[in-house]
Amino acid sequence: MYERKESVQVFFKFYDDYADNYLEFMTGDQVKELMLALVDYHRDGIIPQFNDPLLAMAFKVISGNIDRDREKYLEMCEQNRQNALRRRQKMEEFGIV
Repeated sequence: MYERKESVQVFFKFYDDYADNYLEFMTGDQVKELMLALVDYHRDGIIPQFNDPLLAMAFKVISGNIDRDREKYLEMCEQNRQNALRRRQKMEEFGIV
């Protein structure tokens, strides 16, 4: 069993073009399998082994986007943290806090 990762992001983006590029070519069962695999990947970092090449390709592209979006989110969080610290320092300089 995998240890659940602490997730700072409780969502992942699912872009409209995924439907046009991948989902429209899949059966309902394939879509379900892909979506559950993406949720497992986002929440727990589990990388599935697909027998279906279409699912494997879609997962590889979408999981790469999930990783890039998470990295951007973490960078934004760090920038916001730095901004808050600077605001706090300014407020302390002026005796507001």
